[in-house]
Amino acid sequence: MNNDTPFQTIVAYHEAGHAVVAWALGMTLDSVHAGDLDGEVFNVTNSLDLLDPEYLSTADEIKIEKKALVLLAGELAEIAYYESTEQYVDTFMSADDRLKLGYLRDRFQRACSTVDITDSAIESKVDKLIGKHWHRIVALANVLTTNQTLSGSEATKIIESS
Repeated sequence: MNNDTPFQTIVAYHEAGHAVVAWALGMTLDSVHAGDLDGEVFNVTNSLDLLDPEYLSTADEIKIEKKALVLLAGELAEIAYYESTEQYVDTFMSADDRLKLGYLRDRFQRACSTVDITDSAIESKVDKLIGKHWHRIVALANVLTTNQTLSGSEATKIIESS
């Protein structure tokens, strides 16, 4: 994929959102990858846990809430980017890609339903974190558009120096 494409920028903001919110919540970043739609922030989100009934029945509410916050942060960072550039998701993403992102929203809603918190309360918390740390998200996303994979220590250094 060409690093200069708007799509790559969107993926970079998405993954930067996950990483910065995870960092703000005191979670450790192992690595951040924003090379394609399947970008990942390793060892912080583990969003598939949020679909596992056994995990949801055994994990404490704080862990589930943190994972839900981090999971939603990617989508909300994208929305903030679109709003800052006055562009819209349909400009850059195919219908199939939007369906994949919709699946992430479904995971988030399932996680919220297992704990005593509403998805709107989680969304409000994430909005506040993104607003507070937007400059860090921008700095990390700018690096991720050219260096698509960063170690956890590299990403943390960029976040903390912003």
